Amino acid sequence: MSKKFLQPDININDSIKSISIEVLKKKNIKFILLDVDGTLIPRGELNIHQSIKSKIIKLKNHFPIHLISNNPSRSRIEYISTQLNLDFTFRAHKPFINKTIEVIKHISQPKSNIAIIGDRYYSDIFVGKRLKIFTILVRPIDKNGETCKNNITQIIEKLIFKLLGLL
Repeated sequence: MSKKFLQPDININDSIKSISIEVLKKKNIKFILLDVDGTLIPRGELNIHQSIKSKIIKLKNHFPIHLISNNPSRSRIEYISTQLNLDFTFRAHKPFINKTIEVIKHISQPKSNIAIIGDRYYSDIFVGKRLKIFTILVRPIDKNGETCKNNITQIIEKLIFKLLGLL
């Protein structure tokens, strides 16, 4: 593994609401793989905040989107996907690549035109880097659709990967 292997292509340092459609278009992104827990909705929650829904609707106007989640509950991820009218994959086992490869096989785009957006270095960014797709790291959100300023999981992951020289 090379140095800085887990460095995302874009680090938003804010929630998904701050992602720029124009920047994605300039990067020639044509399809988005989107994490669920932490990225769209806090872990354990079921209803997506209206401000997050609005952002996803804007993104959907420009890009096809597929939800890809490690969450093992089909019914939970299906319920969330229904709120956004999106296809989904649950129990993806990121950073293992098999389920993500299955999704990519059904996308009529080369990997260079696919982005993965997520809040975790270990799962979302790692799977994206392994598959050589564009990676975007966002900060997790709270139940009010706002950015979590001090997410302990993201802080610990970042510290560990920096110590290992991967960030």
